[in-house]
Amino acid sequence: MAKETVENKIMRSNFDISADVIKVGHHGSNTSTNENYLSIVNPSYAIISCGADNNFKHPNKQTIDTLEEQNIKTYITAYHGNITVTSDGKTVDVIYENKNV
Repeated sequence: MAKETVENKIMRSNFDISADVIKVGHHGSNTSTNENYLSIVNPSYAIISCGADNNFKHPNKQTIDTLEEQNIKTYITAYHGNITVTSDGKTVDVIYENKNV
């Protein structure tokens, strides 16, 4: 659950952190996974792990808006249930439990 401070440290590392899928930090709170980090990772898919109707109101609307603005397909465990991501090295498949979403 990397917060913004950890993500900033990762961005300064000069490693290639690009990825097709990102697990959004800290349950989708507004303290992580900002626009700069997303532009470097450049994912097509985002996974947010949080409980339904949690006391912290996760995921944060600002985080969801940022993901949408960058055209990142987002899956949230509170709505989609269990989420499984598989890849053959060329394509990515996302399977989720709640098909009524």
